[in-house]
Order: sequence, then structure tokens, then C-alpha cells
Amino acid sequence: AVLKVDTVEYGKVPEYTGTTPVKESDNVYTYTFDTWDKEVVAVTGNVEYTAKYKETYIEYTIIFENEDGTELSNTKYHYGDTVTVPSDPSKPATDEYTYKFAGWDKSVVAVSKDETYKATYEATKNKYTINYSGNNTTNNIYGDQVTTTFTGTTNSPECEYDTNVTLVKNGFSKVGYQFKEWNTQSDGKGTSYNEGQTLTKPNFTSQDNGSITLYAIWEPIRYTISFENNGGTHHTGSSDYDSTYRMSPIVHL
Repeated sequence: AVLKVDTVEYGKVPEYTGTTPVKESDNVYTYTFDTWDKEVVAVTGNVEYTAKYKETYIEYTIIFENEDGTELSNTKYHYGDTVTVPSDPSKPATDEYTYKFAGWDKSVVAVSKDETYKATYEATKNKYTINYSGNNTTNNIYGDQVTTTFTGTTNSPECEYDTNVTLVKNGFSKVGYQFKEWNTQSDGKGTSYNEGQTLTKPNFTSQDNGSITLYAIWEPIRYTISFENNGGTHHTGSSDYDSTYRMSPIVHL
């Protein structure tokens, strides 16, 4: 575009008195008037001077943020540059969920404008395992420590955090004992639960892939013991399995 046309006498130096030349910026540069394409000298004939401009790179800001808005990187680039992507961020697990980085909220492309990329995550419900123990018992029999062992198996299911849990039916057995309950302590002094009981979101542990153990609590079967004297006199009592029964001596007068 023509900025200005002047008629100048031969031998005089022309002077530009118009507005400062401007050039619109593009995606890459902004432009500022710098000088003319040749030195302005005394007129000896028709002449044309063309404006020259200083180029300044346009800087674009590319930001990467975590899901919560925490800034991971803030970098200046030029148009068309390849963006450097930061290392995969992380999100702390909660009692209920563990999080895995799933990528950015949009495709990371060559720079063409200011842009913000936000991290996204895939949530996985935390799980834990309830282990069931048959829980051997030890008793003092005539001064000896005798251990009664269980037989059988009981499944140890995997449970999701913050969901209801139905405790399994007992699959163990122990000679001379009958199953009483499940308990969080092997000595029965913890929290007791019935087999098959449904618990509302018990959340035994918040550790992902963690585990807890419930112990079978047993009670001995009680047996009746009869002693008969030769001649009809008899004595009857009762005693638990694995216990010593003591009978007072019979005195005849």
C-alpha cells in the first residue's frame, strides 16, 4: 500500500511526515517499523522508498495442570514448536479409590496458540481380601499342652471398599468342637460376627490389595459322663471336650 506521495524539488532531501508505517502480525511474528529499504538522499529523479520492519517472535504459553489445578509446567514456545510433555503426574489414592494417570484432556499438538492441558485419571475401586482362619486351639490336658487342629477350607473372597460384605459360611470343622462365630482376634476378644452375616460397608482396611483375617471361634461340645458302681450306685457329671473330668471319691460308711 502507498503511504504517501510527495513532489520534491531537484536536489532537496525528501522527508516523510505521514503516520508511522504498520504491518499486521501473523502467527509467528509481530512487526515494528524499523527503517526504509535504502538511504533517503537528495532528489535526482523519481524514487520509491519501501518500509522495512523489525520482526519479533510471538511467544505462546503452554501450561500443563494436574486435575486439581496444580501447575505442572509453564513454558513459552514459538508458533509451530513441538511441545515438551512433562512426566506423568499422579493423584493420591483415597480410602475408596486408587487413581491411574489416563492422559491429557486433549491431544498435545504443535504450538498454534496459548493452550492449557489438564491431567485426567482412571479411578479403580480399592479392594481387600478377607482371610478366614480355622484357628487351632491349645488346651492343658493332664499337664500337657495339646493342640486341636481344624480341617476343611473356607474361601477368602475379595471385597470392594465401601460396599456391603456378606461373611462366608464356615467350612472348617474341629473334632469335639462346634463353630461359634468369626472374630477379629484369635482369642475371641475382638469384634464378633456371625457366619453369613451381611455387614454394611465394613471397610476393614482402606489399603488397596490389603487383607484382614477373621478367626473361627470354637466352643467345646459338652459330654455327659456316668460312673456306675457294681451294684447299682452311679455318679453322673458333664465335661467339655479336651477337658479333664474329676470325680469326688465315693465313701461308703
